[in-house]
Amino acid sequence: MYILDRGPDVRHDSFTMKERGHTMSIKVDGDELARLHALADAGDESIGAMVRRWTRERYSARFGDAAPPVPKLKPGPPKK
Repeated sequence: MYILDRGPDVRHDSFTMKERGHTMSIKVDGDELARLHALADAGDESIGAMVRRWTRERYSARFGDAAPPVPKLKPGPPKK
C-alpha cells in the first residue's frame, strides 16, 4: 500500500509544477483505460502521477541511483 502525501517533497517531483517538454502517447483499449482509472482513483492520484511513480520505483529498483541514458527519441508526426 502506498501512502500519498501531496505536500512538498524534495525526493520526488510527481506533484510539483515542473516543465515537462515531452509527451508520451500510447493506444489503450477500453478495459485498459478503465483499469488505469481505477488504479489511479484507488491511489488518489492522477494517471500521470501514477505512471511517474511506477517509473521512478522500477528504475530505482533495477538501476539504483544511476543516471538514465539519453533516449533515442523518434521524430514527431510530420508537420502539415
